Amino acid sequence: DDPLDTIQQAFTIGRVRFLVTDLRSQRTPNDAPDIPSKTILGLDQKQWFKDQLQAATTSEGVGLVVWVNTMPWIDDERKWGHFTHEQNDLVAFFATLDLTSIPLVIVSGDAHMLAVDDGSHSPGNITTFHAAALGRPGSIKGGPYSHGVFPGSGTHLILTLSDWDVSQGNLDCWTSATMARVFVCGTAAAAAPPNC
Repeated sequence: DDPLDTIQQAFTIGRVRFLVTDLRSQRTPNDAPDIPSKTILGLDQKQWFKDQLQAATTSEGVGLVVWVNTMPWIDDERKWGHFTHEQNDLVAFFATLDLTSIPLVIVSGDAHMLAVDDGSHSPGNITTFHAAALGRPGSIKGGPYSHGVFPGSGTHLILTLSDWDVSQGNLDCWTSATMARVFVCGTAAAAAPPNC
């Protein structure tokens, strides 16, 4: 095993496929010019990610894909905002998938805040959940977020997925956080993606 390889992984719990990407080991420096070859994922991992998404969104056994993306996706300057060509490439790829039948949601960190976007501000219209801070000072990165942003220490995200009606393809998801902040994501029915 090469210590410079990425450490991405994929696993399934119930009908939820989790894709965890490594956005550090292959990353071009943020301050490098934003040209098409600039990358966060690296060529091999990006192909792996696309292959995983393609397989998941065409699988009868999958009802939802959760991308654990360690950086803010809705961002113009600090994180994915430094890699617009790669982000645009992924958004174009997402458009080729059936994300209506098998939705994709993003769970991100690396921003000391709680934030939820129903896809209305997200590149590719992907529902996005941010969670982080725990014991660190708060910050705000990216946005805007349809359901607001709550910076601060002592926050975390609990994402609960309830696969209560397999025959209808329904997956309910709720997020909750400390300080009694609760976001209800609703039902991701077979005919529509999650709509927070």
